[in-house]
Amino acid sequence: MTNGDRLSAEDEAGREDEDDEEHDSDEGTDQDDIAHDDVDDDDDDEDDEGKENTLDALESAKETTTSEDEPEVRGWTENTVCPVRFVSGRSSIDPKTFEITGLPSGGFSSVGTKGVMLTSGKWYYEAEIQTAGCLQIGWADASFAGHCQAERGDGCGDGPSSWAFDGWRRYRWHSTATEWGCRWAEGDVVGCLVDMDDKVVSFTLNGQGEEIGMGVAFSGEGFRPCGGVYACVSFNR
Repeated sequence: MTNGDRLSAEDEAGREDEDDEEHDSDEGTDQDDIAHDDVDDDDDDEDDEGKENTLDALESAKETTTSEDEPEVRGWTENTVCPVRFVSGRSSIDPKTFEITGLPSGGFSSVGTKGVMLTSGKWYYEAEIQTAGCLQIGWADASFAGHCQAERGDGCGDGPSSWAFDGWRRYRWHSTATEWGCRWAEGDVVGCLVDMDDKVVSFTLNGQGEEIGMGVAFSGEGFRPCGGVYACVSFNR
């Protein structure tokens, strides 16, 4: 073998040894990568599980905070039994909003809290006027019955058993009408007050009393109810 042939043979043998070493090194690297991948997968699984647990914990905490710190919002009449009842005539009563509307054939109808009789103490309620028409707002006692023929106009204040204010015609009503008070308009709020201890009935308009000609409407001999009284309103359509 010439020197050139010998060097060529040595070079060839060296390349084969390097290839074998690289192959062994690649196998080792592949095995390391596989082991590393196995470790990474386990870590990823653990990380994912930890994240899921953390998210579950946060969601649970959020729900707890919402239920404890943010009480459920409800309409103010959702669990309240509507106290307004028909007394005479025909009308429509919304049990959720307490909005009351006269019907075309209802005549001069009356509604009220007839089942809630007040016999002592000081009481107050408000009525928002949605149409500035003929209404009589006030109080009626146990003997008030309106009239079975409501078109005759027997309403709150028309007889001896009830007391009312009429801001459309500017009257106070108790058996007869007496000019009194201020004229109301659509959207005004009428306040109706009764003191069953001192026997006084008063009215306000949008929170104002004597300063605008409202205030005490009935007292003394002018307010002698039979038993207790209840809130009562009469109106046409």
